[in-house]
Parts: sequence; structure tokens; C-alpha cells
Amino acid sequence: GLTMMVFAPIMGRFSRQIPDLRPFGFTGFLLIAISCWMQANLTHESGFDEFLWPQVIRGVGMMMTFMSIMQPAIQALPAHLVPSG
Repeated sequence: GLTMMVFAPIMGRFSRQIPDLRPFGFTGFLLIAISCWMQANLTHESGFDEFLWPQVIRGVGMMMTFMSIMQPAIQALPAHLVPSG
């Protein structure tokens, strides 16, 4: 959650500068898949570092995915409905 909170404003600014967000969203899904692959062989004996980095990568990937979905949806709304969107 901390990773997502830190990267949300960064990804939001960056995603506004990209005209087509599909590659941005694909990269987010790819990062989520990589984090799942990194955690595939974890056991109860795994250490903190083995849990930390996949979660950080997943948090960045989720923010990229959310931004690529939410940015076009919010931009499609009329200005008076954006706060409700």
C-alpha cells in the first residue's frame, strides 16, 4: 500500500503526458505478472526481502494499470461531473 501511495502522484503526472495509455497499462499488467512469478516459490521460511520486492513491483504495476484505466474514463466526463467521477 505504501508503494501505491508514493507512486500514485508520479504515475498520474506521467500518464497525463502519454497520448496512448495502452502500452502504459500493458507494462503495469506485466509488472503484476512478474511479481506473481517472483512469489511463486515462496514458503513459510522465506525472508522479508523475498516478500518485499515482489510487493513493491506489484504496487507500481497496479498503479500503472489503474492510471491507464482511470485517466481516459475521467477525461471523458464533462467538467462539472469530474469531482463525482
